[in-house]
Amino acid sequence: MEVIGKRERNPNLVCYSTACAMALQDLFAQIDALAKKQLVPEGGERPDPPEATDEQICTAIQTTKPPNCSAGSVPVIPGFNGSGNGCGTGAASRTAMYVALTVTLANFSGDVDAPIAGASFLNACNNHDVCYGTQAMSYGGCNDVFTSDLNAACTSAHSLGSCNSAVLQYTASIATPFSQSAYSSSADIKTCFTWHKEMQANRCTKK
Repeated sequence: MEVIGKRERNPNLVCYSTACAMALQDLFAQIDALAKKQLVPEGGERPDPPEATDEQICTAIQTTKPPNCSAGSVPVIPGFNGSGNGCGTGAASRTAMYVALTVTLANFSGDVDAPIAGASFLNACNNHDVCYGTQAMSYGGCNDVFTSDLNAACTSAHSLGSCNSAVLQYTASIATPFSQSAYSSSADIKTCFTWHKEMQANRCTKK
């Protein structure tokens, strides 16, 4: 994750999100405003505004905690602190894909991660999970790369025609409202993960 918030005062502060950077910017602005109100002896120089305290910093970052983000547990995100879970989003979707492939493919291997002999879709599926989790691309971009990866996997298939048919099944599964919802949910999970990372990087206690 890219560090997007640092400054000369309190140089050890770390932000990975715009929300954190803006919260700290507002904090420093408040400190600067208070410092300007202090009386300066005639002929004296106004001292530089003080650094923010650890408590002030943590309070500012705490206020950026996303809604429905638990302070107690860090979400697992493929590509950051986790990896993909193969083809499908869980037992139910894997079962549904298994049934669909059993019906449509005469030579289905029985393995949804490698449905056709000689062709493994596992890396394509894991990379798709990472793309959604990290939000590295748009929803459509992640799906386009997924399709390309599946087609590339078919080059080693024992039956290209059957592999192409399997690709159609997999691409149909991501062109659904459920898939769009999964992508949107991944964005919210990433925001929560980022908040946890900012709290940890700045040694703040989560509340």
